[in-house]
Amino acid sequence: MGLKWLQGYVVCQSHKGSFERFMNMCRHHGILLWGVKREQAVEFCVCVKDFKKMKPIVYKTKLHPQIKKKKGFPFYIRRMKKNWTFFSGFLLFFFLLHFLSTFVWQIQFQGQVTYTKETLLKTVNSLQVYRGMKRRSLHCDTIEKSIRQKHPDISWVSAEEKGSLLVISIKEANPEVGRERAGRFCHLVAEKSGIVKKIVVNRGVACVKPGQKVKKGQILISGIVPVTGDDETVVDKMGVVAKGEVLLVCDSKFSKEIPVKVCEKEYTGKKIYQTEYEINHKTFVIKNPIKRFNNAKKYDIITTILPKWEDLPIPFTFTKRKKEFREYTFVIRKRNRKEIFKEGKRLYQKLLRQCRQDGLEILSKEAKITKQNEKDWLISGQIRFLCKKTRKQYIAESELKIDKKAEEKQDGDS
Repeated sequence: MGLKWLQGYVVCQSHKGSFERFMNMCRHHGILLWGVKREQAVEFCVCVKDFKKMKPIVYKTKLHPQIKKKKGFPFYIRRMKKNWTFFSGFLLFFFLLHFLSTFVWQIQFQGQVTYTKETLLKTVNSLQVYRGMKRRSLHCDTIEKSIRQKHPDISWVSAEEKGSLLVISIKEANPEVGRERAGRFCHLVAEKSGIVKKIVVNRGVACVKPGQKVKKGQILISGIVPVTGDDETVVDKMGVVAKGEVLLVCDSKFSKEIPVKVCEKEYTGKKIYQTEYEINHKTFVIKNPIKRFNNAKKYDIITTILPKWEDLPIPFTFTKRKKEFREYTFVIRKRNRKEIFKEGKRLYQKLLRQCRQDGLEILSKEAKITKQNEKDWLISGQIRFLCKKTRKQYIAESELKIDKKAEEKQDGDS
């Protein structure tokens, strides 16, 4: 059937004549007929080259076949010539699809925690890897090696090409684990001054006891473990990474002045609008020529960022920003008693919120607002909290050495 389609064939139909005699004569002359149907009329298929040979047979049998359909590649080419715009557009579509698939249209990052997408994209762009580049110029091994060299704290990088998408997966190393593996021995020291409530040592030697007062920076758990001999003398010192839990009860006093007179903003009601377009990190500004800025005045800028195009699979970034400039002046006014207490409460709540953000468990708190003079009020008080934080202090090599002169002096005295 494929060969017949390439040569071309016609579907014929006849209402008159002896079809049996016509078929016998066609077989005698080597003319192939197929797809024969007998209903109200006789219908059959024949190749184009054989259709021309049937002229004397048709004259003898008086069949008079009429062409119903023309099928095959030669007739398809004729239709293409008549509708060349449609078929050329069809071919152009596949050509453009193949051409565009040879470019990298999107770069995607996975697994980053501390690094932002913009930072990693800047590093990748410095390697001449960008959206819109040729895929044949993309070398994933070079990208992986260069990222590890530029960012030593990234332990693993994988660059994978998925069609027109470049996927870069990274894994960041834990710096604290790296230091411990490198043999950096350390003490645990107090983050704040206070009273020891509880101490649990997992590794190292405890230097304080519950109920003891400690100062900020004092060693709580030592990372130096002494090695004693049979006579209870220190013969060697072994360094470890101190580990444990220490709870400190700390007191923090605070005081903050609340001025009666305050300088506040007052908007004049004048507004100026400005539109910015950023294309590939280049900014273009459109201003209103009627409304101009007065450099002697002050403005609050409110920026509205419209939907970005940088996440779309296109080889450039496009961002539209709408800026609103509100003119204002400073006005000095006097607070009343209610506003002063409201401001004091705001400062007090801010201090408590900061303590909770630092991971401190508040045990008790007290505060009061008093009048200092006609110009200032004062909020003061004390917060008692439970501090679980400690910090590491790395051990120097000299701390692990034994003082031989002291040992010789001790031996001489004995």
